[in-house]
Amino acid sequence: MAVNSIFSVLVVEDNPVLASTLRCVFVGLGWNVDFAASGKLALRLGQQHTYDVVLMDHHLPDMDGAEVCRLLKFNTTSQSVVFLIRCDELVDAIGHIGADAVFTTKTDCKEIVNQCRAVASQRFLSLSA
Repeated sequence: MAVNSIFSVLVVEDNPVLASTLRCVFVGLGWNVDFAASGKLALRLGQQHTYDVVLMDHHLPDMDGAEVCRLLKFNTTSQSVVFLIRCDELVDAIGHIGADAVFTTKTDCKEIVNQCRAVASQRFLSLSA
């Protein structure tokens, strides 16, 4: 890993309580965190910055999370996306969202962080190869 091991994450979540919790957890770990409550803002931030991980809700108020994921990956090939979805959406989601990882619970912050760290580390290794 590089000397600066701080990762950057874009949290795309329209639930303010969950977004705040995730932000606090990542900041507490020393990660750089940006936040978007809508798909349009996520796309704008994705164009302006390169994130190690985009942690995205599947249901956003203005756009479907899968569409945001597709556009982020099409327009910015270096973005890695971890999706937060309900278990009953898993079968449908895996086939069409193009995410780097899918996480089926929004309440286990430790597992969410571990998944994001794994995706960010994998991205780092692929970029430095």
